[in-house]
Amino acid sequence: MTEFNDLSNRNNLKNWQDLPKGNLKDSQVIIQSEWHVVDKSEQYKALQNIEKTFQEYSLNHHSTEGQKSYYCFLNNDNEHIVHFSQWRDEDAITHFQDNDPAQRIPEMLAGLQVTRLGKQIYYPYKTYSQKKDYIDIRLVVFVKQFFNNKGEATKWIDLILDTFKLEGHIKGLIENTFYVNADATELLNMAYWENEDKYQKFLNHDNAGTQSSWQQIKNYPSRMASKGIIKKHSEFLKLL
Repeated sequence: MTEFNDLSNRNNLKNWQDLPKGNLKDSQVIIQSEWHVVDKSEQYKALQNIEKTFQEYSLNHHSTEGQKSYYCFLNNDNEHIVHFSQWRDEDAITHFQDNDPAQRIPEMLAGLQVTRLGKQIYYPYKTYSQKKDYIDIRLVVFVKQFFNNKGEATKWIDLILDTFKLEGHIKGLIENTFYVNADATELLNMAYWENEDKYQKFLNHDNAGTQSSWQQIKNYPSRMASKGIIKKHSEFLKLL
């Protein structure tokens, strides 16, 4: 098991080519959850517990036979961990929930200063890719948006994707995958960027030809802008 508190091993948390493929063909559903921890050292300690208990109770256990991937992302604020797992289908999730060994979670949480912030199930909607080589990635951004009405999340995503096409090549963007919940009132966006600077420059929307489109996206009537969440990550652990 990786000794995360040994700084010489921190490169084990930056294996960018091992990032999840957003549009994994044999995954129909994902689970995303989040933990709050007190500091960076607690992030590493939590990863140790997560990896230890996953290897002991989940890896090669029949409960996870429908699990296609499992990653933990360390938020750059040093106080959050995002769990991201891809599953064959909803039946596979139900099978896991019914058969997950009872001792796994208590042992995983033992000795941690952690608050579990809940989890959500999402379904892959669309992926926008500019490059297939993940080696240039240095930033993973998770974005959540919420909408008042059913079906609005997919309409909003389509506006973004249409605007991407108008933009042409977006400097620094590698891949952008959008997921929605069952009634499309909520979305999760997993975006891969070359670095923070290029991501921030993109957010300025300096292209005069698309500024009106981005303004329409920003002011979309059904979007609950105040509830939007952005989380940025530069380290992650692949468990499966």
